[in-house]
Amino acid sequence: MERQSLEEVIAQWGYPTFQQDIAGRKLYHWDKEMSVIMPPTTTGSISVIGSTAHLNSTTFGGGMFHGSCRRTLEVNNDNIIVDSQWNGNNCQFADVANGYQNWQRKAVK
Repeated sequence: MERQSLEEVIAQWGYPTFQQDIAGRKLYHWDKEMSVIMPPTTTGSISVIGSTAHLNSTTFGGGMFHGSCRRTLEVNNDNIIVDSQWNGNNCQFADVANGYQNWQRKAVK
């Protein structure tokens, strides 16, 4: 697999949120956060006894979901990506629905 340069990544993802130099390593971080209100779900059943219908229902779920993702890339002295890492609860499973499709590496043509 061909390694990408930092310039190629910035062209696709935009500028990083911040950069760090730790123990001689240069790290670039991109942060993404989002919150959505999850709707509750109700399921039910109807039973008929004689001429009376009885509805039994259960509602579950709902509430606020807060998702975050930090993608960290390490570059060498030539600004070539040599390592990567993901952290957070919403990094890969919600790519398209929550705007992460722009975080994926472009397909090689």
